[in-house]
Amino acid sequence: MKQLHDEHHHMVSVLAKSGADILTSLTPVNCHLLHMAVGISGEAGEVLECVCSPNGVDVANLIEELGDIEFYVEGLRQGARISRFETVTAPIDGIIYDNTGTHVSVSASQILDLVKKTVIYNKPLNRDALMSALSSLELGMQILRDNHTLIRDEILLVNIAKLSVRYKGMTYTDTAAQTRADKQEI
Repeated sequence: MKQLHDEHHHMVSVLAKSGADILTSLTPVNCHLLHMAVGISGEAGEVLECVCSPNGVDVANLIEELGDIEFYVEGLRQGARISRFETVTAPIDGIIYDNTGTHVSVSASQILDLVKKTVIYNKPLNRDALMSALSSLELGMQILRDNHTLIRDEILLVNIAKLSVRYKGMTYTDTAAQTRADKQEI
C-alpha cells in the first residue's frame, strides 16, 4: 500500500503542470475567465449548502448567493464575449438534476472545467460547450427562483446594493474586498 501511495505521489509531482509554467502562459483575458469561473463554482457551492440545509432554505441567503453567481456569470460572459441571450437559448447537453442545488453546482463545475482547459492547458475555449453549461446554470437558477417565488431583477438589485456598500464609488480594491463593509455591524 505504501508503494502505491509513493508511486502516486511521484506521478503527481512530475505530471502536475507547474505554477511557473502556468504563470508564463497566462493572459489578462484568461486570468479574468478563471477568476469568474472560480467565483461561479464557489458561489454554486454556497447555493447548494443553502438549499440542502437541514434547517430549510434561508431565502435571504439564497437571494444573496444567486446574486453573487449572477455577478460572476456576467463577468464570464463579458470576458468570453457571450451575450446573455446566447446563454439562455443555447441547447443544454447533459442531464437535469432533480435537486436544483446539485444542478447549479454541477453546471458550475462544468464551466470551471471548460475554463481550466483553456487557461491551464492552453486549449482554445470551447464556446459552444461553455454556452451550453451557462445555459444549464441559467436553467437551474431559474428553477430555484421559481421554487422560491423570486424574481431575477430583484436579485440583481440586491446584489447591486450589496456591492455598492462594499465598493464605495463602485471601485474595486483588495482592501474593500477583504473588509466587506456590507457585512460589518453598524
